[in-house]
Amino acid sequence: MADISSALFDNRVLPVVLLQKGIIRNVDASKISLNMQVLLKAPKVANKKWYDNKSIRNRLRVCICLVYSRRLTKQLLNNEHQMRALIRSARSAPGVKRIYASLDQLEKNSEITNSEAINLAASKSVDNVRLAVRTEIDKRFISKNGYVSCLITPYLAEEGLLTVTGLSEEKGTLMFPMGDTIIENILQNNNSPRTSMVFTLKETISGYGNAGEVWAGPIHYHKSRGYMAGYRHNPNMPHPTLNAEQVACKKIIDLRQQKEFIAQLKKAESEIDKLTKQYKTESNVFESALSKHKSYFSPITYGRAADNSVNFHFAIDVGNIAKKSAKYSYMYSNKTDLAAAIKIYDVTVWRKRVLQHPVPNALTGIPEFRDEQYANEMEDYVCKLSDGTLQILNTPNLPSYIYNFIGLDKEIADFNAGLYQYKVYVTFMDESVKKISMASKTLDLAAGAYSKYVRAAANTRGFNFSTNTFDTSVVEYLYNSFTDWKNVVSTYLGTIAELFGEEAFRGVSIENLQRNLLSMTDPRSATLGTMREVEGLVQRLSNRLERELNINASIGRSGPAYKRSHHTRTQDGSRDGKSPTPSILRHEFSLAYETQTRNFGLDYISGMSSPENTGLPAVSFAQWNARISSEASYYNNASKNNTTVNSNGYLSPQEVITPDITIPREQATFEAGLPLLRNRLASRIPGNAMASNYDQRNETIRLDLLSLANVSVTPLRKPIGEVLEEKTSCLSLLDSKEIFGKDSKFVFEDRSSLAGCTNPGTGSVVGNDEIKIIGRTDREEQILNVELVDNIINELSTGFKQEAISVPENIAGSLAASDLANNTNISVTADTFDFNIRYNSSMIIEYLSGYASGDNGIQVNAEVWNQLNNNIMRQSQNSNTPLICRMRTTTNVVNIDNPYELAAYNELFIIGVPSYTLLAPPPPPSTYIAALDSRMSDASINKGMINLPIEYTLSEENILNSSTSTSAMATSPVQRSSRPNGSPRMAASNTGNGSRQRGATRVSTRRTTGRGRSGGSGGSGGGGY
Repeated sequence: MADISSALFDNRVLPVVLLQKGIIRNVDASKISLNMQVLLKAPKVANKKWYDNKSIRNRLRVCICLVYSRRLTKQLLNNEHQMRALIRSARSAPGVKRIYASLDQLEKNSEITNSEAINLAASKSVDNVRLAVRTEIDKRFISKNGYVSCLITPYLAEEGLLTVTGLSEEKGTLMFPMGDTIIENILQNNNSPRTSMVFTLKETISGYGNAGEVWAGPIHYHKSRGYMAGYRHNPNMPHPTLNAEQVACKKIIDLRQQKEFIAQLKKAESEIDKLTKQYKTESNVFESALSKHKSYFSPITYGRAADNSVNFHFAIDVGNIAKKSAKYSYMYSNKTDLAAAIKIYDVTVWRKRVLQHPVPNALTGIPEFRDEQYANEMEDYVCKLSDGTLQILNTPNLPSYIYNFIGLDKEIADFNAGLYQYKVYVTFMDESVKKISMASKTLDLAAGAYSKYVRAAANTRGFNFSTNTFDTSVVEYLYNSFTDWKNVVSTYLGTIAELFGEEAFRGVSIENLQRNLLSMTDPRSATLGTMREVEGLVQRLSNRLERELNINASIGRSGPAYKRSHHTRTQDGSRDGKSPTPSILRHEFSLAYETQTRNFGLDYISGMSSPENTGLPAVSFAQWNARISSEASYYNNASKNNTTVNSNGYLSPQEVITPDITIPREQATFEAGLPLLRNRLASRIPGNAMASNYDQRNETIRLDLLSLANVSVTPLRKPIGEVLEEKTSCLSLLDSKEIFGKDSKFVFEDRSSLAGCTNPGTGSVVGNDEIKIIGRTDREEQILNVELVDNIINELSTGFKQEAISVPENIAGSLAASDLANNTNISVTADTFDFNIRYNSSMIIEYLSGYASGDNGIQVNAEVWNQLNNNIMRQSQNSNTPLICRMRTTTNVVNIDNPYELAAYNELFIIGVPSYTLLAPPPPPSTYIAALDSRMSDASINKGMINLPIEYTLSEENILNSSTSTSAMATSPVQRSSRPNGSPRMAASNTGNGSRQRGATRVSTRRTTGRGRSGGSGGSGGGGY
């Protein structure tokens, strides 16, 4: 046992009073009860007991004041005159309830113990008397402040005066012998105190004890020196500073919430009973719940890989499936826990060809599409979870009960053009019975171990009925030998939280429950009665779980066959609670995938890594930042520092991929775009062979393009002069502006005058564009490279329409838009290939931020894709959270179609470093029990000193003692006359004459007159114990 400072007990007339325990319970709606155990302690004297002293025995009283205001508590602690007046008067006083105990009551309601060793080093012991007091408090008195303090004071009554107080109420009779008043906080803000304080002496000072000893006497708080011993601070008298350690309050046990908790638990159990009966009478509850028009699947999102295979992503709301399918789903508090109620054995993806895009399924209320060919198409296997070709992507930024699946269809890379629909089969097993079974088993083990602990405590014969506590040696033995008194509380509360959820704790603090239950099991504070009370609570819950398992084991849940649903249906085996069979949930995705021509596309993030067999292509945060930097460099005229520019929200192509060549965007010239233009224009004409003509010879491409415009270019076989000379008169020429318009590229300034018309004898035309062939003889090929042909082809790319920027806001916020706005010299028609790649092919970058909420919570079929921005990018990078991203096309910024439009590669990708799992996440451990266990050492829960009886821990309300100098106290006439020399001795020895002692004094260790503790304020010898 820790050494207690014996100075607290030395040289006193009256015993020291300490509150050992206070138990609060609800009586009814208007009252609470308070059961207190008060210990009276005085030094052990050889061959006699302090309570055998007749001068003490016949007159000893204890006044217990329950005070309902903190302000009044402070006044009473700091005004001895007011405190004495309150004790003396039996009349009711506002804000206070008083309880008086006389010696007769002490004998009837107390237990006398053997000696208690308090300081082995000093060979000091005390004898204890335990006083049991029960009272009731009207809730109206505490409804305003929620505050109750307890002030306990021993005093000597006047001999022979048979009144409640034992004191005369005549004027001038306040100077009765009175011991130290101790304070304990019972309620604050209508809650029992969470912590107490243990004080030890920092220094050795005569009259107080030695450094390191526990100080359980009066204290005060000094602003500069901290906690100090004594009621008041007196700079003229040495008194020690104190070390203060906060520990869990084991004195006050508030069982009001326990009663409310049991009521809430019964309410939760009644709901379980209702559901159990429902399963008895409705065997097809599970089937009907799953077959309702409700989706457990997200839409599917596709991305074309570089090799023309298809990546895809979809999500499954496993928590929602479990809610509707698991037998004990009603025992799970949230969807995250619910996801563990079923075990996913496999998820398999299949594909079939369809004739048209499937319409939205029945979940949206739109009639289902029906077609015989569509329905009878063969399904082909794509991938599955069990062999690793389908994986679960870990998504820390999304709900954990929604599993995100990533798959890859490699075979489709070689398919011809067509539409393909994907279907998923989910095979799962109800595991909820294991949850309640494991919870029951865990609780049974904890209950059994705790029962052994209770039996060991009962068999130690170390329970002291006088103090209603275990002896210190027994406490140390139980602490060193058992942890079950802690484990049972965590397991009990954790099991309830895990199975019954928040409903069982509604309006109840789980922290208070944990602290109070621990006070009932902790050998420092428990009694055999409280130990057994907790044992009964745990056994009751254990029996309830066992009964639940037995009831449901006999309930069959196999019902009528499911109604076949075209889009979502479930097949189920027998569910008898003992040998469940897997269930299969099928879903067809409404969005089909349209295959693309191999080796034709736009690459927006070149060099993106892609797993060989599965997984989405990904870029690290560093690679993404580099990609954004290259985008900024590409747009030279963009305002890089403009806050309106969202550099992370848009991308333009980095490369144009064709079967024979890959064109970097920096080389997107008119010539480089001709093969692609031929292919794209020809593909618009059904059956046109040019769409598959990959001949890259320049002349062939130009001839094909002119052919698509119904234009032919043929060189003259003789000089134009000769042609003109053959005419008998000058050609009648028309101005080309009158035919094509002044803005047409067919209008050539300064080329319309034919000198030969006025001088036909010259044989030539002045200023003509006669082709001069150098090193070539094929004039038919050479003429295809003249400027006139270039202009025709350029006009062909625009459909011979005047191209102009019409909707630049479609890419507002992008670097491309900023560059376009700042580039005043831009010409749309100068090079349509470069313009369309640079400004008309931007993609919006979006990330999966979550799911929309409906009446039933989060709806997985309502994905929320938000545009990526600089803030989100920064947050994800700082938290190292990968993002699922997709590219979304924008509309044209010009008034005509983009002739170079191609499908994108890798439009579904990940920013960051993704992590995958091949199996469904395992059921989470009981986080509730672990969390409760982790708080055991908290000061507000269970922290304490094993070798220190709890009555020596002090209330933090002791700080209400004023730290003023005692010189202020000397101005009180009562206090000035309360310390005559020798008064303690006189008070103890001359009290048999029945007279009221005007010269009597408060018998305490307060240093109000400058005398030492062992001097006149104490008293010793025959007048003492």
